[in-house]
Amino acid sequence: MKWSSLFVTFVTKKLDHYKQLSGMIHEILETSKLNLTAEPPKQVDVSELLAELCEPYQLIAAAHQITFSLDLPEQFSTVLPVGPFSKAVSNVLANAVAYTEAGKNVSVYMEGRSLVVENECKPIPDDEIRRLFEPFYRPDFSRSRESGSNGLGLYIVDMLLSSMNISYSFVPMKMPKGMLFTIHIHAEFNHEKQSK
Repeated sequence: MKWSSLFVTFVTKKLDHYKQLSGMIHEILETSKLNLTAEPPKQVDVSELLAELCEPYQLIAAAHQITFSLDLPEQFSTVLPVGPFSKAVSNVLANAVAYTEAGKNVSVYMEGRSLVVENECKPIPDDEIRRLFEPFYRPDFSRSRESGSNGLGLYIVDMLLSSMNISYSFVPMKMPKGMLFTIHIHAEFNHEKQSK
């Protein structure tokens, strides 16, 4: 191989690393901004907000032959900080679509006061699930994917939901096989944790 070809390969790899690092830094800064500004909670129709948040992921899913179903009540009103909540939900939706294969399903729906995002995939072992919320952790199954994952998605979800004192769970499903992410939305936003 000629030196010019080696140089181009080297520069290309370095550019890819730079873009990935730049993306990580941007993600961290944006999330810190959302968290530190302590956005005041406000009355919001969660159904309307979720419909907007799901729209781009429905298009991505369709492009990859993934069925994306959305089942929301006509109106679901609560009080919460819209920016941090939207960022957390967007990250969950992005993961669900990224790790669902063509021909499989992603479903988003409300169950009581809880938002449920489920996707058909190979269930993740319990010991692996706990590590997914660590910063920069990328399990073996994600390293080979062309998802552009930087290992920050679920860490950011945990950080934002915890800052809003909103509980969640992420567990395997048996039928159909997959993963289930549930966000428990309070009737009224509890800002005690955020104000500390």
